[in-house]
Amino acid sequence: MEDIFEFVFHGNIYFGNGSRNSLKQIVKENHYNRLCIVVDEGLTKVEMVRELIDSLEVDLVHEVICD
Repeated sequence: MEDIFEFVFHGNIYFGNGSRNSLKQIVKENHYNRLCIVVDEGLTKVEMVRELIDSLEVDLVHEVICD
C-alpha cells in the first residue's frame, strides 16, 4: 500500500533558494507569533537549521519532522 500524505493549509508557504534568509523579516513584518516548520529529519541535525529555528522570535514553533 502506498503512503498517503495530505494536509490542508491556510496561510503562506515560503520555500526555495535563499528563502531562509528572509524568514526572520517575514515573521517580523507579519507579526507572526506561532509557526509550523516542516523539515526533513536529516536537516534537524544540521547546526545552521537548528540555529535558524532557535533564533526565531516567536511564542511557539511547531516542527513537523519528516523521514
